[in-house]
Amino acid sequence: MYLADQASLEAFVERVTGAEVLAIDTEFLRETTYYPKLCLLQMATDDEVAIIDPLSVDDLSVVAPLLEDERTVKLFHAGGQDIEILLREVGSMPRPLFDTQVAAALLGHTQQIGYGALVHAVCGVTLKKTDSYTDWSQRPLSDSQIDYAADDVIYLPRVYRKMRSELESKGRLGWLAPDFEEMMNPAKYSEDPRLRYRRLKRVTQLDERQLCAAREFAAWREEEARKRDMPRKWLVSDCGGLPSRRAHDRRSLHGSRCAGETSRARCPRGDRANEQGSVASEKRMAQSGETVAQ
Repeated sequence: MYLADQASLEAFVERVTGAEVLAIDTEFLRETTYYPKLCLLQMATDDEVAIIDPLSVDDLSVVAPLLEDERTVKLFHAGGQDIEILLREVGSMPRPLFDTQVAAALLGHTQQIGYGALVHAVCGVTLKKTDSYTDWSQRPLSDSQIDYAADDVIYLPRVYRKMRSELESKGRLGWLAPDFEEMMNPAKYSEDPRLRYRRLKRVTQLDERQLCAAREFAAWREEEARKRDMPRKWLVSDCGGLPSRRAHDRRSLHGSRCAGETSRARCPRGDRANEQGSVASEKRMAQSGETVAQ
């Protein structure tokens, strides 16, 4: 069912309130913005599928009670970005939840298995890929696009029940609790700009003084990108912002300086007594593989 008006959305919410499960997926664009632009919100119970058009309805917050209803398990597949979007667009954290990609790893499937591969393995259904790379912001949507969007949630209840049964039989269902609790932590979806430097390319090649400058650059770029709702690399690329190892003057970086800089670089806002240890620790963390270059 394609829902493109407020009355239809509110009627759907009323019908499915109290359902045992609610499968959720989103379609969004992020190529030209910092924040994802929600283009579709798909929801499904055992009995009904709704393709909600956020570009047409007046108020998405009416789905908040569904997300917060403790009687209903919210189902996702690789749901990190979906949850981030729901937090921003609806203002609610889905709970309790179950992520089939996370659970699949405990049942012998490959790490980070795709939704289509999992549906095929569990349900024996091969999903169409016709509209995988569609522009979801364009209207009107074709029947093929709506069917594709529906497929992303329609099988999740069946996959969930089969996986849950298998996990219970193996005594592994409780193993997932820490992962799902982490997914339901709002702090996970609000990264400190001053930690963003850990994701910069080549960060492991920097010395302590350069790490200090890289941290200031990454924090400035993150805050500016949020304010302008612009992709961070549209402001300055990683390579354009990182200090060169051969640069004679490593103190300045696109107008950002390490605060309180003296004859030797100091970490911004850092205490002189623990500055050296904290920067060295940060470098060790970066080199240990805690961060993922983007």
